[in-house]
Parts: sequence; C-alpha cells; structure tokens
Amino acid sequence: MFTERRKYIRFDIPLDMEFKLLNGPSEYSPGMTVNFSREGFCFETDKPDLKMNQMLELKIKHPSKEMFVPIVGEIVWKKQTKTKHVAGIHFEDIDREAKSEILDHAYNIWLEKSRY
Repeated sequence: MFTERRKYIRFDIPLDMEFKLLNGPSEYSPGMTVNFSREGFCFETDKPDLKMNQMLELKIKHPSKEMFVPIVGEIVWKKQTKTKHVAGIHFEDIDREAKSEILDHAYNIWLEKSRY
C-alpha cells in the first residue's frame, strides 16, 4: 500500500525559471517548474550536473506580475528522465507574499480543472 509522505499538496504549475549555484558563477541556467507547494517545488532542466544537497539561487517568473521571485533552495532529490533532469527543491529563503501569490494562483488553476 502506498503512503503519501508529503505534508502539503503539490499544485501542477509550469513557470519559467532560472537557477545557479548559490555564491557560484553569475551565469544562470534555464528551467521550468513542474509543481509548487508550501515547502518547495519540482523543476526540470537540460542542465545535467545537479547534485544532491546543492544550494541554489533561483528566480521563478511570477504568474501574474512582470517580475521574477528570488529563492534560495536546496536540492533534496533528483532524477533523470529520457529527455530532462528533474530535481526537488526545499525552500530555504523565499518572500512570503510572493510564495502566497504563487500558491493562490496555482490553487485557482487546480480548482478550475477540478470543476470539469
């Protein structure tokens, strides 16, 4: 029997993003969020050298504003699919208001989809 280990629901929401090693070189790599929750998110990228426990500086495109939300997070899991590298990020630092706005937006999309 499968047991759900997650504390919070994850909302599927594709948002443009970019990331780099915290305190690393200034060049960002592109990615796309897969889902988002209160404690973190999953993203996919073409960049192959993600490592467990790496601290990243990330910027996620706000879904309803013309801005990027800065985030510091840790890679807590990773896997490779046939075409992408996928990683789970645990938030270490994120603006509370921006996180709430992203979650509200994702919840509204989920609510609309569940009505049909």
